[in-house]
Amino acid sequence: MAKKTDSAPLHSQISVLINAKQLSGLLKDNRSISKQTAELTGSLREKIAYSKEKHGLHTGAFAVLKRLDRMEPEAALEFMTHLEAYLDLSGVKKKMESVVRMNLEGESDVGGEAVDLAEHRKRRKSSDEFAAAAAE
Repeated sequence: MAKKTDSAPLHSQISVLINAKQLSGLLKDNRSISKQTAELTGSLREKIAYSKEKHGLHTGAFAVLKRLDRMEPEAALEFMTHLEAYLDLSGVKKKMESVVRMNLEGESDVGGEAVDLAEHRKRRKSSDEFAAAAAE
């Protein structure tokens, strides 16, 4: 069966069309903003690379943190609740807990500052309890 084509020209089917001056202005603005965005992105990437090299920034963890930072608090809590459940269900949490990373004094060296892991876990547990109560 032959394909039926519309014989009306394309320009007669368009009811409103932006004029050339407006279109040119939008393209110019887009190029300018794209250039500024690229410069800002490059600057941020340099800061992140410096922080990774000099201060031990974990870029993967930072990416998750940025994502959480953009979320509403309720959405962030829901995300973290699901992530922690998935870590448990998948067995990944158990694998991670089998790894011991402590120096001789029983502390972990994070970013040049000694962090007491037991104190960190106690604070984390209290914040998890608070989050669980808030979710109810």
